[in-house]
Amino acid sequence: MAVDRILIVDDESSLLGLLEKYLQRMGYSVVACSTAAEGWKSFSPEPDQYALAVIDYSLPDRNGDSLLGEMLALRPDLPAVLCSGYPIDISDIPAGPGQLEALQKPFTPRMLGEVIQRLLAQEPV
Repeated sequence: MAVDRILIVDDESSLLGLLEKYLQRMGYSVVACSTAAEGWKSFSPEPDQYALAVIDYSLPDRNGDSLLGEMLALRPDLPAVLCSGYPIDISDIPAGPGQLEALQKPFTPRMLGEVIQRLLAQEPV
């Protein structure tokens, strides 16, 4: 069985490192990026290599919803978690039912792990 690869894009380096370690302990392969540009550079050449993306809404170089929109244009079935310290509206993001969740900061790594497991369980086999 292949290990699920997760892309995390967040500019808070301490949170990025914590989430990366936690998800690796859960058995996931993690690619951690601190800018939207790095996230896009990692994702765009091989979008099918990722099981899920976790993206911070407020990134220094671009909004996370904009990055996610481009990712979904390449891979429409990509499950994703959009994170923010503020309430956000994800209804205008072109994702299918059960494919996208918003998670408000602060959250625990365990909360993120539960959201990821729920989203991946909904993927078609």
